[in-house]
Amino acid sequence: RWSFTTDGSAFDTVLTVTAGCGGAVLDCDDDGGSVGTGSLVTLDLAAGQTVVLVVDGFGAAASGAYVLAAYRTELACDDGLDEDADGATDCLDADCTGAAACACYDGVLGAVPYLGDTTGLTDTEVPTCSLGVGGRDHVVRYTAPTAGTWTFATDASAFDTVVSVLDGCGGTALACDDDGGPGLTSRASAQLAAGQTVAVVVDGYSSTAFGAFELTATRTEGSCNDRVDGDLDGLEDCFDPDCDDVAECAACRYDGNFTVPGSRAESTLDAVDGFDPSCASPVGGPDHAYAFTAPATASYTFDTIGSSFDTVLYVLDGCPAATTELACHDDIQYAVIQQSELTVALTAGQTVFVVVDGYDSADFGDYVLNVR
Repeated sequence: RWSFTTDGSAFDTVLTVTAGCGGAVLDCDDDGGSVGTGSLVTLDLAAGQTVVLVVDGFGAAASGAYVLAAYRTELACDDGLDEDADGATDCLDADCTGAAACACYDGVLGAVPYLGDTTGLTDTEVPTCSLGVGGRDHVVRYTAPTAGTWTFATDASAFDTVVSVLDGCGGTALACDDDGGPGLTSRASAQLAAGQTVAVVVDGYSSTAFGAFELTATRTEGSCNDRVDGDLDGLEDCFDPDCDDVAECAACRYDGNFTVPGSRAESTLDAVDGFDPSCASPVGGPDHAYAFTAPATASYTFDTIGSSFDTVLYVLDGCPAATTELACHDDIQYAVIQQSELTVALTAGQTVFVVVDGYDSADFGDYVLNVR
């Protein structure tokens, strides 16, 4: 997009852009410039396209020295691109002043924390996740640089915040959170496509909740139970540290720390029944789950030989839910050797959960988990 202007000229100009000498008029302007009676024409031109600029006077007496300038301007105000290479993107660019896409935004969030203040502002948005009313709000524009789950947080803010993520100015809520962060701060997470632009609203819980805030955008795991690596860090669901504080991941919190061959000695005395195996009673005993990452592509054998109770051993490809059981075994020798043993083929770097369970609710205590 190119702009042509006669700002600074000594007379009342009219500026016309044609497709060539005597060609079709592409655009024309009188007094649309920013200075006096200067003119301004803005056109989308292809690389290498040639046009003719005609500087005219408004009347027979309008003549004299003129200034003609051409400069590239922001092509679109909602695409996350800096088309005119001036270092200002979309609504941050003066070219976008008054653009509809920027109508509701008070600022633009980028890679660094956005610092704002709702003091003196008004209540323009109503969050969907809060019972509070009348909170003053500040609307910030954000364009996702990559696809993933993005979390917008006000952790370092000074008042009781509510954060909403809308699909545009006055649009549909994609996410909303009240008090999901430390104290009375908020963390709202939304799944965004690369280049998707959203309006992030920092609101106050009530009319008395306002002040300075800090807003950040971080790609995170998002859901801890959807079998999706939301932040693309190679760690899915409960394997991801983002899920450390999620209650449903509590049963999956044991770190294998295995050498191969190796073993772990623990107890299920204080454990709960978090999993149900396919090869034993559905009313199982307390269990422990271990995350095990294969150091190389091979077949790995796990057993509970040396344990003090009737064990069930099984391997899941994830945790806590929406998982596939890769293998399950009850007794090495029915009613004689009541410990368990199984073998699974894993690829290098593959992570699975190995669960040590009891055959029924009365089976718990000290156990040994061996791998070779």
